[in-house]
Amino acid sequence: MTFVYSELRKKTQEGGRMSSAGAPLPDFELPYTNYGVGGQNGRVNLHSTPSSTGAVVPDSAGFSYPKQTEVSFAGDMLRGNWDHTALSDTFFTRTNADRIQHEIRKEVYRISGPKKYVIDNQDVDELKMIMRAMYLQYGKNNTFNLEGQLRELNDLVVKWSVPRIISEIEQYNYYLNDISHLPIPLEKPLNMSSAGTKSLPFQPQM
Repeated sequence: MTFVYSELRKKTQEGGRMSSAGAPLPDFELPYTNYGVGGQNGRVNLHSTPSSTGAVVPDSAGFSYPKQTEVSFAGDMLRGNWDHTALSDTFFTRTNADRIQHEIRKEVYRISGPKKYVIDNQDVDELKMIMRAMYLQYGKNNTFNLEGQLRELNDLVVKWSVPRIISEIEQYNYYLNDISHLPIPLEKPLNMSSAGTKSLPFQPQM
């Protein structure tokens, strides 16, 4: 049986490209192959910087998730659990979900301090679960002050999501750095003994 790796590609030899060790690069290379360029010494180069092949490694390399809210959003949230109310019909809408996505992105940028993380819209399925949990737990479903109830639920979703997103960004950045650099080996042990380094002063014979 033969397996074909779709990302395997022939590398051009123009310019006589060499590795950091001075050896010629191989004829074929896998994506994101690391050759010690730009201070990298790990097994792979997952930083969002041009790799040795000149290609930019995407931040979400290897996976993707839905970012657009489907039309049946409101109906899916309450099916089999709750009757539709004025609050639910306002809270579970594509417009309100997009508003929450915008607020999450804005708060992550603001709270992340000098790092100023700029993120994309979050996974719609994850957002739906958070919105549904907050609605079932905190939704008042009063017939008055719908705007205030909607704002309260939106704030709860944002305040629950933002700290976790920032924490996951920090963990992801640590992972990128950890996988792209080998650990520094421990120093060799030092002999701290002074034995054999001292001598008595010379005394001339009488």
